[in-house]
Amino acid sequence: ASDAQVATGTVDPKPLRTLLALYPNDKDLVRQIWSEACSLARRAPEPSPPPLSFAERITAALARIRELTAELETAGPDALDRETVAALIQRVSTGTTALRAALQQHVPQDPANATVTDRILSAIRAAGPAGLNKSAILELARPKLRAKDVDSIIGDWRDRGSIVAKPPPAKRGRGKPAEIWVAT
Repeated sequence: ASDAQVATGTVDPKPLRTLLALYPNDKDLVRQIWSEACSLARRAPEPSPPPLSFAERITAALARIRELTAELETAGPDALDRETVAALIQRVSTGTTALRAALQQHVPQDPANATVTDRILSAIRAAGPAGLNKSAILELARPKLRAKDVDSIIGDWRDRGSIVAKPPPAKRGRGKPAEIWVAT
């Protein structure tokens, strides 16, 4: 039999003829199994969509958050029980702090302040566990930056998780004790 005859189904292919010869009493079953096997072999696997990029996944998550927010705004007062609401509020409070810190790592630095910003973090790291108070940090930034700029830089490093405020030493004299910043 030619390949053309086999391809058109007018002649059984050699492997099928061999199976029919081996199982002469089960020809109908052999043909049924053969037919199903050939059908499965011809089916191409479903193409899977390409995976979403990191930016696409974040965009999709933000879109879903907006959808849920809109649903919450229109939901009746009894849509959620108190425990669920309390758990969601707690999770959003703690989760957004971590998310904000992770996102801050991807915010480009202002090149004009980069050297001062880096110098401040380096000084805080160099101070070790003793840390630095805001006055000492402000001295590093002068004359280039004002106190509110330094507050912003400290806030950025804190949000990124690079520095933390440690409890101030025991109060001496008047006024509030200075906040001490240490590297993490």
